[in-house]
Amino acid sequence: MKILSVVIILSIIITQNSISQTSLDEINETRCKHSLNGMTAFSAWTGGNLISGTVGVLTTSGELQHFFEMNIYFNIINAGIAIPGLVSAIKAKSKGLSFEQTVKESQKVKTVFLVNGFLDFTYITAGFLMREIGHNNSHNKSLQNRFLGYGDSFIMQGSFLLLFDFIEFAVHAKNGKRLEGHWKKFSFKPYGTYGAGLSIHYNLSHNEERSPNEFVLKSN
Repeated sequence: MKILSVVIILSIIITQNSISQTSLDEINETRCKHSLNGMTAFSAWTGGNLISGTVGVLTTSGELQHFFEMNIYFNIINAGIAIPGLVSAIKAKSKGLSFEQTVKESQKVKTVFLVNGFLDFTYITAGFLMREIGHNNSHNKSLQNRFLGYGDSFIMQGSFLLLFDFIEFAVHAKNGKRLEGHWKKFSFKPYGTYGAGLSIHYNLSHNEERSPNEFVLKSN
């Protein structure tokens, strides 16, 4: 009888874990989709800037020429990020990840965009500093044009990256909130004499109330 009960319990756990895994797969698939869309947009921005920058350098002069010049430098670096980032987004694993792996991936991608956001502010700040240096070198027109053009480029590139990172962080944070439903399934309760032990409850059903499909781990 005990063996039969164990088999029934294991069957319930396996079934409910399958439902839970489907939910995790959906979260991971959405994360990978957002990452791929983001890297596609970033790659398009990079390619567009390299093309327009090249044309601009060849057809303009003065401050505007230096603006396009810095756009090229900036986006050569961006290309070094965009290409491997796009490949990584295409190859990213979206199925079969455990709850722990899903949480780590969600936190990792949000951290990347959060750190990038702070860097974007430094680019914008550097751009304004360059413009200030340019204005203070009115006696040297060539140097002034260079700093003004470079400054405008830093401000524009930094502003785009700040907007991009903000949007990406927001969509990934929204998707990551779907993991809260799994966290809510965990509960911790005292166990044993005088509550010296600890029981960890994980509700395998979709009902938040105590159910017969609740898995309990007890430790003294």
